[in-house]
Amino acid sequence: MFRKICVMLVIVLLSYPLIYGQANKRDFSEHPIMSTNTTLNYPPENVSISGPYSGRVGEPTEYSFYCDDPDGDNVSYYIKWEGSCPTVYGPYESSTSISISYVWITSGFYTISFKAVDVYGAESEIVYFDMVMPRTSNFRMLFFLNHFFNFSFFK
Repeated sequence: MFRKICVMLVIVLLSYPLIYGQANKRDFSEHPIMSTNTTLNYPPENVSISGPYSGRVGEPTEYSFYCDDPDGDNVSYYIKWEGSCPTVYGPYESSTSISISYVWITSGFYTISFKAVDVYGAESEIVYFDMVMPRTSNFRMLFFLNHFFNFSFFK
């Protein structure tokens, strides 16, 4: 039984060019099993993040993300904000700067990580952007107390 299956498979593979009119070409590049497609896919390059190094909690902060794909492929952006899972944006055209706003919920020191992945799965290196969301100060309240009640913490 196994021998019959092997013989039938060989017959099918050898008769493929005859069936599809490629008998004289000897070109198996379109054959699903004998494909010789060796196109290289290069990963995105020049990956960068730009934006403010600090901001205000609860207000949108805008960052710009950029990368070049040597093949001109569209790219998706994997951005890890403050959570453990990256958020995927795109796909976008290569060599296009994309502005994305993010609202920070709590104060603290954060590192934004970013990588670009083209539509064929080639990944760039990961770049990092350190920033801080300062604590909200009570300076406004102190100013109010000082101004209206002549009360000062600075004496």
